[in-house]
Amino acid sequence: MRVSGVLRTYTAPASSHDYCLNLVRKVDYDQFMLNLMQPQSIRLAHSALRAFNVELGNAALVSSKPQIGEMRLQWYKETVSELQSSDVAPQQPALQCLKQAMVDFKIHRSWMKRLVDGRIRELTPPKTMEEMEEQVESVHSSLLYAHLQLLGVQSTEADHTASHLGKADGLTRAIFSAPFAASRGRSNVPAQVRRKHGLSDADATKPPTGPDSAAANAYFEIASVAWVHLERARKGNMPKEALPAFINASVIEWRLERLRKAHFDPFQSDLHHPGNRFHIGFQLAKARLLRKF
Repeated sequence: MRVSGVLRTYTAPASSHDYCLNLVRKVDYDQFMLNLMQPQSIRLAHSALRAFNVELGNAALVSSKPQIGEMRLQWYKETVSELQSSDVAPQQPALQCLKQAMVDFKIHRSWMKRLVDGRIRELTPPKTMEEMEEQVESVHSSLLYAHLQLLGVQSTEADHTASHLGKADGLTRAIFSAPFAASRGRSNVPAQVRRKHGLSDADATKPPTGPDSAAANAYFEIASVAWVHLERARKGNMPKEALPAFINASVIEWRLERLRKAHFDPFQSDLHHPGNRFHIGFQLAKARLLRKF
């Protein structure tokens, strides 16, 4: 049904929703567990948002040439601009489910376009810490703004929390993805931070050689900025209805503490052990039970 140029209803195939949930479970386990703790009414939409984000990340990795990744991401940006109003159902499962979520919850397409823009910006390594913060805010905070819409929350305080928590999440993810980036010959450490700590380009893609090494100090700086944003996110007086979007803060804190105990070496295998999934679920369940993040 269409009213004033906008579709009133659209239902994605059940198989597409299964695809989204399985994709998130495989690639973004934090958000898969978080999905199980959302109100039943928004779980499908939440998994659609997070699956779309995973697809964007995969699109950027299909080629070693950034230009190819940018072309694919630009296609997503153009597609998402018309997703709510188009009569034509997209072929990709994640886009089908995102279309349903945007129609059902009136998600601002500006958040989705900003998310894609953030992914495009990630194709170019940040030169400064400020650029890195802007990149992760475009991606991870935009996802939280959309999550708040799913919950029906309109609050300046909640938006403030989403901004800082998105930065904390994105920076923490960047640190923990250092081994993967290194496997592609890339460092997630901004050039300015590398120069500050005397970290050469060659060593930037290698594990730290010790607790006081240049690489460890560089990761410590990024982790410190992430921690500051986490603390700022927790200082707001947000409405209780927004809590389901933010309880992942407990996992971010847990990861940063694990990184500290590993002397800021994100290459240590214990940080990526499959058994950590139990602890992720425990942290989320505890935050939900105590109703705090």
